Amino acid sequence: MGGAPAALTRRLEAVAYGLGFDAFGVAALGEPATRAHFDAWLDAGRHGGMTYLAGHGAELRRDARRPHPGATHAVVVAASYGGREPSGPVARYARGDDYHEVLRERVRALHHWLEAELGHPINARPYVDSGPVLERDLAQRAGLGWFGKNTMLITPHAGSFVFLASLFVELALAPSAPFEADRCGTCTRCLDACPTGALPAPRVLDANRCISALTIEWRDAIPEALRRVRAAGAVRWRGDARRHARTGAGDSDDGPR
Repeated sequence: MGGAPAALTRRLEAVAYGLGFDAFGVAALGEPATRAHFDAWLDAGRHGGMTYLAGHGAELRRDARRPHPGATHAVVVAASYGGREPSGPVARYARGDDYHEVLRERVRALHHWLEAELGHPINARPYVDSGPVLERDLAQRAGLGWFGKNTMLITPHAGSFVFLASLFVELALAPSAPFEADRCGTCTRCLDACPTGALPAPRVLDANRCISALTIEWRDAIPEALRRVRAAGAVRWRGDARRHARTGAGDSDDGPR
């Protein structure tokens, strides 16, 4: 079997939802629209101890065609992990099986379906928060959501409590319409909720002050002032508190647009 790109993409979307994904889209690979912002962020040193984001890692991220040779399109999917806010200091995304492994298997299932549907091998590679890819840029271009002032991708139905994953493929697919709307409006609740000032401006994250980055990525001693905030549990890993401040319990439509 086969079919035109649009028909094949529609069938693939149905398979993605059947696998448990909550959003689906396709983006053509190329230079990201956020490249200038990414470069300015690096130049300002806001990536903190995440040195892998600079140098060769930055070069790969500056053009989505570079990470996997031959790939032309990205199938971008999202899986919600919102639900009810748990008690305790551990973020809801970390309670359960390793999302990298769970989602990677689902994305591989999309790859296997494409090969079975078309009857031949397809050059493809899955990415789940583990490669030199500007995933939020791809997700916005694939129509999944918009960039919130908390720097996260916000989806219309699940807020920012979603995992993003993608399948880079060397295959003609029908690109989705990008998500052009900015639904944050004048709301600044996420900025106000961050206890360390890691969000100095809308859509700007300073990883040097981010408790998530300090917890997971930082290799030196955490600065004393930030250590006290972290110990107090004022914010959970991955910024659950500031994300909840913007999106409520997964509802991204509660604020001004």
